[in-house]
Amino acid sequence: MTEPQPQAPVLLFRHPYFGRRKAGREDLAWFGDAESFKRSSRGEIREKEFKDALLVDVTGMSWRIVDVHDGGGYYGSNLLARIWSCVMRGDNRLVRYELQPEGQMSFEAIRNRACASILGSPDVWCDWRLIGSKGRRSREVRHVLEAKAAKVRQAIGMRGLFAELDAIS
Repeated sequence: MTEPQPQAPVLLFRHPYFGRRKAGREDLAWFGDAESFKRSSRGEIREKEFKDALLVDVTGMSWRIVDVHDGGGYYGSNLLARIWSCVMRGDNRLVRYELQPEGQMSFEAIRNRACASILGSPDVWCDWRLIGSKGRRSREVRHVLEAKAAKVRQAIGMRGLFAELDAIS
């Protein structure tokens, strides 16, 4: 019997890539289709940015990403794409994930975790000019974060959650 595979779209709760890893703070990423989730850059794979992240699919099933492996180039049979990928960086590598099932999560728990990620990550969710002029802990920045979290709290169902995240990003 094979383990069930994540169904796109997927959410990813991971340790912050930038700054200190404060207790409980997570960055949130989401991928609208399976193809974008299966591609990454050499640097992201080498740094194992998604290792230990929690992956949640559209059905609410969750997995822990145990390890990340380079699956080779994402070029198909296009010779020009192969040459171009040598010059340009970007999401041109296939990724293989080792996943450990964590079980079903309630929509409420997923939505609350997404809101906590938004509220704890002003550098990700606020305009850098606002942060630069007012400061990360200012009332104005907090107001922007709370407004975005309120939009996410209005989501009904996982597809609604993805739509709200797309709308506020």
